Amino acid sequence: MGFRKATVVSRTYLWHCRLWPRPRSLALSLVAFVALSGTREVDAHPIHTTLAQLTYDATSRTVVVSLRVFADDFAIAVGRHSGVTPAPDHSVSAAAAHQYLRSTFLLADARGRLLPLEWNGARRSGDVVWLTLRAQWGGAPRDMRVLSALLFEVHADQVNIVQSTLSGKGTSALFTRGDRARALR
Repeated sequence: MGFRKATVVSRTYLWHCRLWPRPRSLALSLVAFVALSGTREVDAHPIHTTLAQLTYDATSRTVVVSLRVFADDFAIAVGRHSGVTPAPDHSVSAAAAHQYLRSTFLLADARGRLLPLEWNGARRSGDVVWLTLRAQWGGAPRDMRVLSALLFEVHADQVNIVQSTLSGKGTSALFTRGDRARALR
């Protein structure tokens, strides 16, 4: 879709407006508006947000991260990061997705040492992709620091939410461009 189709539709719309009587112009205006608004890929969704859910399993000493992202935004970000053009269906390779996530979603200990995040898969549900990562954590959950900087390079108004259940206590944190890693307390 894109600019070329919008130009064709708008030329057709203008041609019809000059020839058709006024009552039909209103109906055609509505049809043209719907057709044009459907071609704007940038406005696919007005909210630019991700959601990360962190859970800690004390038995295995594992932190599981589930990230919810919009597939189109994620494909753009991964494409820019890896230098590869995303597929038309907004799919990206697991290796490219993991590489991007390792640079934009960070878990660290109290001293700032990064935890290695292991790829644990992805699943798509319509326009949304759920990505799963795991990390081994030997410290106290209250000492864990997190930074969610996903998609900041794509949208100026990007907001990332991190919800965690660590030590049986639920917390939330909000990240916007320029934020630093912080403890989830």
